[in-house]
Amino acid sequence: MLTMLELRRKVFHIFSGIVVIVLLSLNMITRFELLILLIVGLIISPLSKKYKIPIVSWGLKKMDRKKMFMPGWGAITALAGMLIALYLFSENIAYASILILSVGDGFAALIGKMGKMKTRFSKKKTWEGTISGIITATIAASFFVPLYMALVASMVAMYVELVDFKFKNIIDDNLLMPFIAGVIISLLML
Repeated sequence: MLTMLELRRKVFHIFSGIVVIVLLSLNMITRFELLILLIVGLIISPLSKKYKIPIVSWGLKKMDRKKMFMPGWGAITALAGMLIALYLFSENIAYASILILSVGDGFAALIGKMGKMKTRFSKKKTWEGTISGIITATIAASFFVPLYMALVASMVAMYVELVDFKFKNIIDDNLLMPFIAGVIISLLML
C-alpha cells in the first residue's frame, strides 16, 4: 500500500533529478555548489536530531522515514549519487544516469507498491515496479543518450535496485544506480 509519506518521498525523488539537471543546464547552479549543499546536509542531518532547525525539521517531518541511518539520508545519498555521476562522466552520460536514478527508481517504487508479482530477489519488490522503472528510466535517459544505451543502462541499474544491494544501510541504490548506469553507457560508447 502506498502511504502519503512514500508518495511525497518518491515524487520528490523523481523531481529532484529533473530539477538538478534543469538548474545545471541553465547555469543556475554548479557541481561545486551541489557539493557544498551535500556537505551542509551531512552537517545539518545529525544536528537535526538534537535541535529544531527551521525548514529542515519541517521537511524531515514531512518526508523522512523514521528508521533511517540518519535524518534525510535518502536525500543525502540521492544527491551524492548525482554528484558521483556529475564528477565521473561527461554531461550527457551524467544527466542520463541521474534520470535513471530519479525517474526509474521513483516510478519503480510508486508502481511497485501496487504490483502483485513479487520478485525472488526481494520480498518488497515487484516485477511491475521494476518494469515500470526500466521503461520510465529509458524514456527519460534517452533525451541525453541513444535509446539502446538508455535501455541497457536502465535495465542494469534497475537490476541493482531490484536486488537491493546494501552495506549496513549505507551504500544503497541512490549511490550505486547512477554510477553503474554511467559506467554501462560509457562502455557502450566505446
